[in-house]
Amino acid sequence: MARLPACPKLPDEPLRVCHLISGDLWAGAEVQAATLMAELACRADLRVRAILFNRGELGRRLERDGIPVTVLPESEIGLPGLVWRSRRVLSRERIELVHAHGHKEHLVGGLAARLAGVGAIVRTHHGKGMLNRGGVHRWVEAAGARWWTDRMIAVSAELGEFLPERLPCRRIGCSTSSCLGPRAWLFWLSSPGVRTSASEVWSSVPR
Repeated sequence: MARLPACPKLPDEPLRVCHLISGDLWAGAEVQAATLMAELACRADLRVRAILFNRGELGRRLERDGIPVTVLPESEIGLPGLVWRSRRVLSRERIELVHAHGHKEHLVGGLAARLAGVGAIVRTHHGKGMLNRGGVHRWVEAAGARWWTDRMIAVSAELGEFLPERLPCRRIGCSTSSCLGPRAWLFWLSSPGVRTSASEVWSSVPR
């Protein structure tokens, strides 16, 4: 993996970012996401918030770190409710970039982001998950990668080699560290959908 450059400077007005993650567990993916959000929230040029589908340890830790959290209880509102209410949050908060962590989160976040007119969607693959399953799960992953994903992030080199074999996406990046830090996140963020002024900054990042 090539050496990552220093974090680029975003425009004066902070970029508004929303992460989507289930939040029902406190395991590897949740630890990675929580650490990433906490580090990104320290940047003055970003405004970070989260949508969780369940109450739990992740939500408590994010709130402790001062990150705004919206909990949409999936057991009560179902999939259509998750999409519709997520869209409302994204529109109300004028979110410019959605970062989804997980299969259901990607489906909900992708549809909600497109309905809300969000400029860019990033997906982190924390494992092979649904890609090893067939039928509708595999179809949903492929459809999401093609139609509402601007960038994909793989948390390991092995996964980074696996994803292009299964999914269509314009760019797949890898973070070989145990936790995807803000420098790697910004490096792989580059997307023409994220503001004209911001994409000018991203164009200077080595490919």
